[in-house]
Amino acid sequence: MTIKPIFVSGIGRSGTSALLASLASHKSMHQYPRVGEAPFVTSFLNFLVDYEDKSPGAEYNKKNYRLDDAERKAAIADFLILNQCGQALSNEKEEKYWIAKTSLLESSFDKAIEIFDEVRCVYIMRNGIEVINSARKFDGFKALGFDEHCRRWLDNIKFCRYLHNRDYCSVIKHDQLVKFPEETYKKVFEDIGIPHDEAPASWISSNIFNSSFDSTAKGVSTNSVFDNRVVDAWSEWSDEEK
Repeated sequence: MTIKPIFVSGIGRSGTSALLASLASHKSMHQYPRVGEAPFVTSFLNFLVDYEDKSPGAEYNKKNYRLDDAERKAAIADFLILNQCGQALSNEKEEKYWIAKTSLLESSFDKAIEIFDEVRCVYIMRNGIEVINSARKFDGFKALGFDEHCRRWLDNIKFCRYLHNRDYCSVIKHDQLVKFPEETYKKVFEDIGIPHDEAPASWISSNIFNSSFDSTAKGVSTNSVFDNRVVDAWSEWSDEEK
């Protein structure tokens, strides 16, 4: 049985890590130790687009496979899953999904569909004011200038716009996820076509995850913590930044 991927997409500091961790608790997800960023998946799919479709030697490259098309797709799928999960999943008997965090070019997303036949994606968007304020306090991004932070957010909105109109894709907003996790996850499950499970919403409701504003916490209401985020973030900007 081929294990189908579910990709979590969005700009850094938009809630992708919390979305990933919560969705990974779903009963239909294959449970494996390493759930997180997937730079190899991203880069290898980009490579395949060039190698098989765009490079001057694309036809020659495809002719030199020593596998038929079904074997090629199965081998590439196993290779990607093994590198991301640390284990092969091709012998799974149950209908399971593997989950990874990656934002793909549209051509690479199409290549993933070619390999796996189906790709599911949950794309999370967050208010630019909150993303920028969070990124400015995070070691990985705080060296950027204010204009670079703004451009980074805008570029991601443009980069991922195609996901709004793709099958098995669910587009959600960060504030909806933290304020209304049950309703938001009901939409997600319907959009991507997987069974309902209460675990992801329960996880979101009781975890403040990797937050720039508060320490990681459990057993608190995320709704109350995130209620005034955009107002608080805006108040920290200078008049020139506003």
